[in-house]
Amino acid sequence: MQNALSPVEYDMVQGVFKSIAQADWFDRSDANERECAKMVLLIHSTGIDDADRLHQACEPQARKRFSRSKRL
Repeated sequence: MQNALSPVEYDMVQGVFKSIAQADWFDRSDANERECAKMVLLIHSTGIDDADRLHQACEPQARKRFSRSKRL
């Protein structure tokens, strides 16, 4: 049973996570960052092995779950 990511997979997952977590719309908190990282790993585990496809699969869900409040 392989649970560890290869260096290439790690770089890809980390890159997708960073691009989402650093977006202007992302509500940065320790909890949101932790949950977003889990989400990216979970989506990656479905077999997506391309950074662009992984980002496309993750961003809509991240926007729903981790967007800043629109209240002023």
